[in-house]
Amino acid sequence: MTNPVKLFSANWLDENCAVTASSGGGRLAYLYDGKLSPQWSSSGSGQGTAETISVSFRSRWGNPVTRQIDRVLLLNTNAAAISAQWQDCAGQWHNIAECALSGITAANVLAELAAPVAARGFALTISETNPPDGEKRLGELKLCKNLADFSRALTGVSFSCKDKGGSYYLCGGKLVTWRQYRKTAASLKADNLARADRDALLAALEENLLVNLCAEDGADKTLELAQSAPPQQSYDRRTGLYSVSLELTER
Repeated sequence: MTNPVKLFSANWLDENCAVTASSGGGRLAYLYDGKLSPQWSSSGSGQGTAETISVSFRSRWGNPVTRQIDRVLLLNTNAAAISAQWQDCAGQWHNIAECALSGITAANVLAELAAPVAARGFALTISETNPPDGEKRLGELKLCKNLADFSRALTGVSFSCKDKGGSYYLCGGKLVTWRQYRKTAASLKADNLARADRDALLAALEENLLVNLCAEDGADKTLELAQSAPPQQSYDRRTGLYSVSLELTER
């Protein structure tokens, strides 16, 4: 049986944050550009050299802010061993036990913290790579908060694409076609929700216009999406359970 669909907040690592790295500083924007490639890469690193990415959370006006975090995602990475810390409002750093991982072979990693932390900063250290003795690489680093528990619900997700482009024929009959960009759209439906779960989901969607949808096992298909329409709900009088449908589009 597959794991339940997961719904997280927006990525709190964004263009407003102050981000530094022990090397590869010119590629830091790749960590939050919404694309798995190109990747952030260290510079001159090798076996036995650890590389650290540090984040200070900022508002759009540049002021320090606190973010609730309980999900850490590394996408399109060659990391084989990692560790992480979070910084509290007093400036103290704390180890994150769930991020102390070694022997990683997957390209996508999802670490689920036991409880949210109120973080002013975050630091990720990559100490080993797979294969070994190479530059450390990471396509996306996502720092989020879990929004919904679908473990007691039946969920279904369908995907489609939205293109900006078109086609036309020249006078001689030759077809000219073009596409400026392609965006992913998703439809999420959660059935058999208890009232408390329905209320928690709707409250989370009210507060979070942007969400990260993890639709497959692990973190293999995690997309940051925006709500393109208000959520729709229905109530089954026979079972006393609810259904909630959500339309999403890639930001």
